[in-house]
Amino acid sequence: MSVRLTRYLLIAGVFACFSCFAMEAMAAILLVPRQHPTIQEAVTQAKPGDTIRVAAGHYSETVTMSKGIILEGGWNQFFTTRDFSRNASIIDGSKGMGPTVYGADEAVLDGFTVKGGSPPMIMPDAPVGPGIYCYGLTDFTIRNNFITENNAAGIYAGFSIILVANNVISANKRGGVYLEFSAARIIDNRISYNGLGGVYAGI
Repeated sequence: MSVRLTRYLLIAGVFACFSCFAMEAMAAILLVPRQHPTIQEAVTQAKPGDTIRVAAGHYSETVTMSKGIILEGGWNQFFTTRDFSRNASIIDGSKGMGPTVYGADEAVLDGFTVKGGSPPMIMPDAPVGPGIYCYGLTDFTIRNNFITENNAAGIYAGFSIILVANNVISANKRGGVYLEFSAARIIDNRISYNGLGGVYAGI
């Protein structure tokens, strides 16, 4: 290998490492409600790689996630400790129609109570108004959540690739997890007392 090629490879390697460190340095942490009064406002401001930390409380809203963000519930009011069983961060979509949380590619939903999802008015018997709605998504992660009291499925996935890990999925009107043309890794969840069973494959 020539000296010139070796020097080029070293420079390229250094540049690649610098780019990785720069991306990490640019990643932001957004706080709800300290900096943003609603989860959706923080999501709208976030960029891929950012983390949104949500303090315990009842958030009456629907949330549309964006690509590459990490949405974390379970923080205390000072954002010094995190315990999603003691510090319940509740996303409650019951005042609207349709899903409570819309997923996104390469995003993570971690540590929330998700409730109040309902089918849209034009399809009152559909399973697609769930707590968490995934359609056409790649690598969406749903972990450490309590998904309950949704008037359709707890989680609906259509044409998606999702990871569902360490959640409690209970007392939803239709299936706990409802899959159509989707691939799902379902690991270490507690799924019980859902209307159409634990995991339901429509197609």
